[in-house]
Amino acid sequence: VQAGLRRVSEGYRALLGMPLLSGRDFGPGDRRGSEPVAIVNRTAARRAFGATSPIGQLISLPIGGDARVACRVVGVVEDIRSDGLRAAPSPEVLVPFAQHPRNAMSFLVRSTGADGVAGQMAAVLHAIDPRQAITRQYALVGELDSELRPARFFARTVGAFAAVALLLAVLGVYAVASLQQRRRTGEFGLRLAIGALPRALAWSVMRESLAASLAGIAVGGAAVVALMQFVDLRALGVGEGLPSIALALASTAMVLAALVAALVPALSAARVQPIQALRDA
Repeated sequence: VQAGLRRVSEGYRALLGMPLLSGRDFGPGDRRGSEPVAIVNRTAARRAFGATSPIGQLISLPIGGDARVACRVVGVVEDIRSDGLRAAPSPEVLVPFAQHPRNAMSFLVRSTGADGVAGQMAAVLHAIDPRQAITRQYALVGELDSELRPARFFARTVGAFAAVALLLAVLGVYAVASLQQRRRTGEFGLRLAIGALPRALAWSVMRESLAASLAGIAVGGAAVVALMQFVDLRALGVGEGLPSIALALASTAMVLAALVAALVPALSAARVQPIQALRDA
């Protein structure tokens, strides 16, 4: 398995949110002189062992200088996106630092705020060994913000275009409903004169406007569902039920927009004065 190797200590998985799926975690007995052990992530287990359980299996890892070391798999953890949020999870193998120490190492520290953390870490390391140098300190939040910046800009841009499109749709429905209401003013006046109820006229305008809007929403929704069949959303990290929820929310928003747009012409139809309408007709 061509996998990323990480020498880890206790708490590494907890800090990165890597739940243990099967087997065990590293323990105090996993030291030098004991049998080399390793923990693999879900992707590495699937690629190396397929449907067979990897627990208890031996894997050969390039962690012994020029030689390879046979390590026994003792656990399987969930995948994380070490290569970036937009990249698929890579195979990874974790080995205990106590069995395979290195001259250089990285520390992960969880804090509630970033202020002063760098100085505190430097002070602690200096107290342990003043000769050790710190090569780089950074916050994962900053790394995530840098990676998400293009996606957030794209989301804001698409959101702005969506808001404009929704506004144009509302104006379009309002214009069509208003035009139909004005053309039928004489008809509405006559119907009111012979006893029609104002709410019946208002519902008539609303029904016609909603019928056209619902037809457009149905066609658009069908087109979206058809296009979604050609996109692997799981590869993009999108949950299975999220597209359906988004489509339902978008359709609901369009229906509400159509109701609001048709409301003013409908109320105008209900307030038509029969005498004035018949005179203008």
